[in-house]
Amino acid sequence: MAEASAQKIELEYSIQEEVPINQPIGNIVQHPVLFNYVQGLATRDLRFSFLAEGNPQASYISINETSGDLKTASRIDRETLCRRQVTCELRVQTAVQADLSSFFMLVLVKIVILDINDNAPAFASNVFSLRIPESEGAGATYLLPTATDPDTGVGNSIIAYNTVETGAPFTLLVSGSSAASFEIRMRLDDSLDREVTPSYQVLVRALDGGEPRLTGTLTVNVEIADVNDNAPVFERRRYSANVSEGNPVDTVVVTVRAADQDVGPNGTVTYVMLPTQDDLDVFSMFAINNVTGEIRTLAPLDKYAGRTYSLSIQAQDSGPTPKADQTYVDISVLDTRNSPPNILLHVLRTAGKTSQVSELAELGRVVAYFSVSDPDPKTSPNSVVTCSTDSDQFELQAMDQNQYKVILSKRLDREQAAYHSVSVTCFDAGSPPLNATANFLVEVQDENDNAPVFDSLFYTADVSEGPVNADNSIILRVHASDNDVGINSQITYKLADRSDNDFGINGEGDLYVSRARGLDREDKVKGPRRELTVMAIDGGNPALTGIATVVVTVRDVNDNPPKFSEPVYYFNVPENSQSGRIVNNLSATDDDADMNAIFYFKMLPSYKHKMPFEVGLDGNIRVSGDLDRERQANYDFQVIVYDLGEPPLTSTVTVHVKVTDVNDNAPVFMFPNDDNYTLHIPHTLGANTVFANIIATDKDEGRNGALVYSLEGGNGSRFFDIVSDSGKVLLTRPLSVSDVGIHVLNVMAHDLGYHNQESTQAVLHIHVFEGNATLAHLEGGIGFRNILVVIILIVVTLVLALIILMTIILIRRVDRQRRLYHAKQEETKADTSVRHFYPCQVQDVESPSGVSDDNDDFKECSKKKKEVSFSLDEDNNINQTPTMTTFSPVVSDKYDPLVEADRDKLK
Repeated sequence: MAEASAQKIELEYSIQEEVPINQPIGNIVQHPVLFNYVQGLATRDLRFSFLAEGNPQASYISINETSGDLKTASRIDRETLCRRQVTCELRVQTAVQADLSSFFMLVLVKIVILDINDNAPAFASNVFSLRIPESEGAGATYLLPTATDPDTGVGNSIIAYNTVETGAPFTLLVSGSSAASFEIRMRLDDSLDREVTPSYQVLVRALDGGEPRLTGTLTVNVEIADVNDNAPVFERRRYSANVSEGNPVDTVVVTVRAADQDVGPNGTVTYVMLPTQDDLDVFSMFAINNVTGEIRTLAPLDKYAGRTYSLSIQAQDSGPTPKADQTYVDISVLDTRNSPPNILLHVLRTAGKTSQVSELAELGRVVAYFSVSDPDPKTSPNSVVTCSTDSDQFELQAMDQNQYKVILSKRLDREQAAYHSVSVTCFDAGSPPLNATANFLVEVQDENDNAPVFDSLFYTADVSEGPVNADNSIILRVHASDNDVGINSQITYKLADRSDNDFGINGEGDLYVSRARGLDREDKVKGPRRELTVMAIDGGNPALTGIATVVVTVRDVNDNPPKFSEPVYYFNVPENSQSGRIVNNLSATDDDADMNAIFYFKMLPSYKHKMPFEVGLDGNIRVSGDLDRERQANYDFQVIVYDLGEPPLTSTVTVHVKVTDVNDNAPVFMFPNDDNYTLHIPHTLGANTVFANIIATDKDEGRNGALVYSLEGGNGSRFFDIVSDSGKVLLTRPLSVSDVGIHVLNVMAHDLGYHNQESTQAVLHIHVFEGNATLAHLEGGIGFRNILVVIILIVVTLVLALIILMTIILIRRVDRQRRLYHAKQEETKADTSVRHFYPCQVQDVESPSGVSDDNDDFKECSKKKKEVSFSLDEDNNINQTPTMTTFSPVVSDKYDPLVEADRDKLK
C-alpha cells in the first residue's frame, strides 16, 4: 500500500490526574480520526511507538506496540506537571507504520489532564499577627494574606472566604470575583479597650468549590496596642513597568514608594512582596528592596518575553502595631525583536469594496475571507498570530492555520443599521505585541420585514351629527410610516371590512363621512361612539399591515324633544293637604346629550292661576292652594317639558289629579231636627215594632260617610232602642196605659272614618197615647189564621205572589239607597177625619195575626206602610185629636237581638 499522506493528525484524549498506573486511556486505532486513514489495513500488521527523544512528557504514558492501547506509566500530578496553567496537556508525537508495507504516518497524541480537587487552599503561613492600637475607630480595615490553591479546575480553586465565630469585633470583607483577584480585609466593628481585652484571635477560612469542599485556615492573632495610628500609603494604587527581555540580571525595573505620616519606628516603612494566586514564579524572577522599594530582576528574562506579571507589594511601618498598605505592580517583559503580521482580505459579493448582505440572511453567512502571515521566524513566539474583530454583528471562524472567514453572528436589521464597518485585527505574540488591521464595509439590503406603524395606535375625533357636504366631510387625517425603503415602504390606507360603513378613507389617510345624510348620534345600534379599524398596507410582497383604532364621537345636535314617560298622568292627593306638599313627580327622557338633554317642567300658563297646584322645574307637582273634595274632587291641567338646546324643543302632557276624601265633615241630622222632633204612637203598639227612622247625612264618602247611630240616654231608653246601622227606632217591650205620655230619646250619630266625627246630639220626643186595646188583642189572637190564609192565597195565585214579592224587594232596595228624607210636618185639626193606624210588625208580611183580610183597619195599615205621613188613633170612636208628625218612610221590621249584637261588635 502506498505511503499515507504526511498531513498533521491530532488524537485527543482526557484523563483525571492521580489515576493509578496502567490506567487505560484509549486505543489510537479506534480513534475516529485515525480510523479514516488505516481502514482497509490489517490492524495486526500496524506498529505503534512514541518519538520520546527529548520529550520528558512521554514518560507519563505508554503505548502497546501492537494494539495501540494507551495507559498511564507513572503518577500524574496536574499541579506538578502544569503549575498554574488553565489547560494541562501531555503531547507526544507517535509513529504509526505497517510491519511489512511502506505505510507510515505521524500522529500527535494529546492527552488533556483534568483537575481534581486534591489540594486544599493554603495560606503562606497558618498564623498572621496584627497589632491594632486601642485608639482605632470602628470601620478600620486590615489587609490579610490570601490563600493559594494549586488546583485550577472549574470550581476547584478558591471561591470564598469566611470567619469562624469567636466573638471578636471584626468582620471579614472580601472583594474580587476570582481566586486571582481576591483581596481580604478585616474590618473593626466596635471600639477597642486594651485594658479590658488585650488581644483577639480570628480564624479565617478559605474555601474552594470542589466536591468535597476543602478549606484552609489562617489564625489571625490581633494584639491591641497604643499609638501608631497611621498606615503607610503608596503613591499609586497600581504601578506599570516594562522591561526588555535582554536586560541583565539585577536591573531595577521600577521603584515603589509609600509614605507614613508617623515618625520614628511607626513611620519607618519596609516593603515586601506578597504571594498571589496568579503566579508564584515571580519570586524567582523579581525581588524588592525592603527599604528602598526598588524592584530588580533576579534572572534572565528572555524565555519570558511577551508575558506580563503582576506583583502584590505590601508597605508596612515599624510601629509596635504595624500598619500596612498594598499596591500592585504590572511588569511586562518586552520582545525586542518583532515584525507585524500581514493580512490579505477578500470581500465577497461586492459592489466596489462593499459586501451586500440581505437583512434576512441566516447566521453563519460568509461575507469575507482573509489569510494572515508573519515574517518573524516560525520558531519565535513573535510569529504566533491571533486574529479578532471588534464587530458585534460578525465573528471570525478559522478555516486552516492562519486562514479565516468572516461570518454573520447576529441577525441584521437594516432599519437599525444600514451599514456595518468591520475591522479585522491580527496580533502576534511579541512583547509588546504588534498588529495589522484590515477594514471593509457591509451594506444591509432591505427586506419587507417591517409593517407600517401609525403615529398613534389610538386616534380620537369629533363630528356633529346631521347632514354633511364636501367642505365638512373630512374628520381627521391618520398617518403611518414604514421603516423599510423603496416599494416596501409605500403605504395605502383602508378601513377594515367590519368597520362602520358610514365612513371612508382616501389614499392620504383622510377619514371622512361617506353618507350625505350624515350621522345620527341617537342611532340605537351604533350609538354616539363609533370605533373604526384603520389599516396601513405597504407595497411589499407579501404585504404587511399596520392597524390603528379611530374613535369618532358624534357630537349632539338638539334634534330630539324631551318625552314624558307616560302619555297621561293620574295622581291622587288627600284633601286639606298643606301647601307645598308633593303630589307626585313627572319624569321625562331626552335622547340628546349635554345641554340638549337637560330639561325642565312647567305648567302651561293658561292653567297657572286656575289650579291649586304648581309644577317645579324638577317635575315635582306641589299643592299651592286649598283642596276640598266636597267642593271639587278632580283637576285636569297640562304640563310642558322643554330642553335647554338651541332652539329648545318641547313636549306636553295632561295631568289628572283626583282629590281623595279626608274625614273632615261631621254627620248632620235631618230627622229629628229643630223643626221636626216628635212621634205619636199608641200604647197598644206591639213589642219589637219599627215605627220610625232616624236620618242623618255626611258629606264625606266611603267609610268617612258611613254612619252609625246610638242612644245617649233619655227617659225613653227603657222602652225604645235604635238599630245602629240603619237608624230604625223600635219598641223594645210592650207599653201599658200607665206609660202614656212623652218619652225623650237622646240620639247620636258618628261616621266610620279613621278619626270618626260625631254629630251634635239630637232629641227625639215620642208621644205615647192611649190606643184601642180590643184591636190589639185581635192582632195577637188571629195571627195564625191569617198566615194560613196568606199561604193558601200564595199557593192559589203563585204568579201574583211572585210579582208582589219582587215589588217588595225592589221597594226595599230603593228605600235603603234613599237615606235622606225631607219631612214636612203639618198639624191638623181635631175635627178632621181621623185615620186609624194598626202597627205592622216585621214578620207580618201578610195580615196581622187575628185580623181578617176584610178588616178595614188592617187594609188601611197595609196600604199605608210606604206612605210618607200618617196619624195614630185608638179606634174610630175616639174623639181626641192627636198631633201628627211627619217622618221618613219606614218598612216595618221585627227587632232581632242576635243581629243587633253582631252590629254592636262591629261598632
